[in-house]
Amino acid sequence: MRRAVPLLFLILLLAGCGSNELPELAPVHLRGVPDLSQEQALFDARLNPDTLCAPVAVANSLVWLEGRTDVAHQVEVVNQLAHYRYMVTSPVIGTSPAGLLRGVRRYLGEHGIDYVALRYAGWREVPADARDAAMAELRWLHAGLDARAALWVNLGWYRELLPGVFERQGGHWVTAVGYDAGRLVVHDPQREAPVELSLRQRGRTLVNARDWKLLAGVLEVPGRPDRPGETGFIEGAVRLVMPPGPAAGEAR
Repeated sequence: MRRAVPLLFLILLLAGCGSNELPELAPVHLRGVPDLSQEQALFDARLNPDTLCAPVAVANSLVWLEGRTDVAHQVEVVNQLAHYRYMVTSPVIGTSPAGLLRGVRRYLGEHGIDYVALRYAGWREVPADARDAAMAELRWLHAGLDARAALWVNLGWYRELLPGVFERQGGHWVTAVGYDAGRLVVHDPQREAPVELSLRQRGRTLVNARDWKLLAGVLEVPGRPDRPGETGFIEGAVRLVMPPGPAAGEAR
């Protein structure tokens, strides 16, 4: 039975809680990063706006790093990233972390844009050479908030089956643009203004995203406003680091 939880996992889940305290980190906010909506009417008519969160979230950062933030260019980048040669964004289920990595790598390569690193931290499936860590911890996320970097966060929406046991209902990509006192500031392609996600670090948590995973220290965020009863987790994130040079924008 898919929802059956092995007894061993339950024993491990109850064995200890781990630390729930967030590390103290300096506040930072990236200025000038666009906040494009995935409902933009100018997108390719063959695309489904409901599943464009990843191309939009990534385009926010790429056009900022390029210094070309006009809407026409943003739309062009979204249309390109969603294409089957790049992210292969599905009109039904959206974009996987592996798809996002592939699309960004190809976009940078074809446009002759040098970069230092493009890495993933989290528990979703990605190529081994792209994985940086098994969990998107707060310090790892914070390091991606820089005027010569970009950070795209993959939120997962979960329903609690039993205390501490969650099953995945869906997911969403956002552009991270800041951090302050336990709150991650993001540009959400589904929202019209920057959103502050209050972070909570959980102890042992059992999640089902195709298969069961026992996690410790996962970052919890508020669930979807339109879906009461769901919980959000940061499943992972992709961090792009650019070479030293003039800052794309201001970080304070």
